[in-house]
Amino acid sequence: MTLVRDGSSWRARIADFDVLAWVEGQKLSVIFPGQGELRGTLAQNGQSISGHWLQPPVLMSGVKFATPVELRTFQPSLWRGTVAPLEDWFSPDLAEAA
Repeated sequence: MTLVRDGSSWRARIADFDVLAWVEGQKLSVIFPGQGELRGTLAQNGQSISGHWLQPPVLMSGVKFATPVELRTFQPSLWRGTVAPLEDWFSPDLAEAA
C-alpha cells in the first residue's frame, strides 16, 4: 500500500485501486470498496503509520478479520507498507470432521 499526502489531500493506492484517505488529527481511514479498509494512526514524528487492515467478511463464517499494518516513510509525504490479509479458504475435509 502507498499513501501520499499532497497539501491537505491524502490518497491511498493498493493494487489497481486509488482512493481518497480521510485524516482527522493523527487518525487515518482508507476504504477500498470491496477490498478492505485501513484504520491507522500517524506517529507524532510523521515517520510511520500504524494500524489494522480490515478485510471484507470471509465467505464461510462472515467474520471480518483485522491484521496489523505498518507504513513507513519512503520519502517526504509518501508512506509504504505491506498489507497481508488472511486467506479465505474452505476445506471439505474439515467440514466433514465437524
